[in-house]
Amino acid sequence: LQTIGSSLYSESRSKFRDVVDSATQRAPSGRYRITCTSPIGARGQDYRVQDDSIEMNGGLMLVVGFIPDSEREYIQFLGRTARQDQRGQYTIVLAREDYPGAAEGGKQDESDQTTEVGKRKKQAKGNGEEEVSLVRRILAEGSVRTRATLKSQKKLLDKGMRLNEHGEQLFPLRAKDGFASEVWVDLIRNYREYSLEEIDNRVKGILIGVGTA
Repeated sequence: LQTIGSSLYSESRSKFRDVVDSATQRAPSGRYRITCTSPIGARGQDYRVQDDSIEMNGGLMLVVGFIPDSEREYIQFLGRTARQDQRGQYTIVLAREDYPGAAEGGKQDESDQTTEVGKRKKQAKGNGEEEVSLVRRILAEGSVRTRATLKSQKKLLDKGMRLNEHGEQLFPLRAKDGFASEVWVDLIRNYREYSLEEIDNRVKGILIGVGTA
């Protein structure tokens, strides 16, 4: 049993890579390894299976322990197995209390017919429509939460977008005499505290300083 997490990733990229590579290799005892990972090990990592006996028994087994809010991230989870024209299999094991709303059941979402999750689910052998419906309901709940968060953060997002627009304008000017770098640094660090008008006024002051306003 081994683990792959963000702490290992932060500690050493090479060690992280070594653990990922060893995840599909037999341990010195001859037994197959079980690797537990957080989402950092479930996105963009290539678990290469080079053992014919694994291929003969259905391929790398992925056990999904939670469903993220993002469908794109969920697709990334499933993409860790059945890679490079090899066989793959997965199962989902969830705690009912973690998904009380979705676990109550409901009508299968018609979008299962067209979404990427729905397509993959229907192609997967041995997985019934009940699983499709459950996953779709959990992902739908995640979308609702994401939309609520984005809505509550709209003002902050607007400020970030405005700062990004100003950044594209100011970046080529940063080496000019009179460029108030301390004002720009303050904006980057504290833009959350300023209104859009205050951000615009501070940028205008920087532009006046370099003679372009």
